[in-house]
Amino acid sequence: MDRQEAQQIYGGPWYHTADGGVIESLDPLRAEDVARVVGPIREHLHREIAPEARVLDLGCATGRYSFVMEEMGAIVTGLDCVDWSIAYAQGLATRWQRRCMFVVGDFDHLPFAPDSFDLALFPQNIVETSYRQMERLVEQLSSILVRGGKLCLWMRDNLITALAKGNASGYDPATGVLASHFRAGEYEPVPYNCCFWTVGFARHVVERHFTMLSCEPVSDGFWLVFTNNG
Repeated sequence: MDRQEAQQIYGGPWYHTADGGVIESLDPLRAEDVARVVGPIREHLHREIAPEARVLDLGCATGRYSFVMEEMGAIVTGLDCVDWSIAYAQGLATRWQRRCMFVVGDFDHLPFAPDSFDLALFPQNIVETSYRQMERLVEQLSSILVRGGKLCLWMRDNLITALAKGNASGYDPATGVLASHFRAGEYEPVPYNCCFWTVGFARHVVERHFTMLSCEPVSDGFWLVFTNNG
C-alpha cells in the first residue's frame, strides 16, 4: 500500500478513542479480539517458531501478532509504515516490559542488515501490497533472512472471493489493482486500493528467491511456508 494512503486510513479517527486509545480489533489490549484474529494461525505459528527465534512481523500495526509470537518464545521486531501504530505498540511493550521492538518503515526499504531474522510473518497484508512492492519485498527478505530461514504468508485468494461474490468490478487486469474505498460509520469514505492476489501468483513471485514447503487451507484463506534459498 502507498505509505500516504496507509497513513490516511490507519491514522483516521475511526480507529481511535477520545482518550487516545485504539478501537476495533487493532488493540492488543482486547484479548478476545486478539484471540479471534490470531486464533486461525496460532497452531501454525507454534509449529514454526523455535525458542529465541528472531522474527520479523511485516505490517505489524499495533503488535497483535508480535506480542503473541513473543509469548511463544520469539524475539520479535514489528515493522509498519504508520507512525502512530508503531508508537502505540512500543508503548505497550514498554508498559508490559516486553522484548518486542517496533520500527517505522515500508516494504520498499526494509531497514535491516543481512541475516537479521530467522523467520518473517506476513499475515493478511498481501492484499494491500502491489505486485512491484511484493517483488521488492521478497528480494529484500532473501537477504535479511538467514539461509534456510522461513517466510510465513497467510492470505486469501481473491479469485475464490470474486467467484463467490459473482463480482470483480473495479479490477484493473493490467496492474491487479482493485479500486475501492474504505468506509467507517458516518465518516466520508477514503481511497483503499488493494491488489488482486491469488495463491498461485503469490507463489510465482515468492519462489523467485524462496522454495515453498507447504500450503494449507486455514479459516477463509491459506497458510504458505517458504524457505530462503539464500
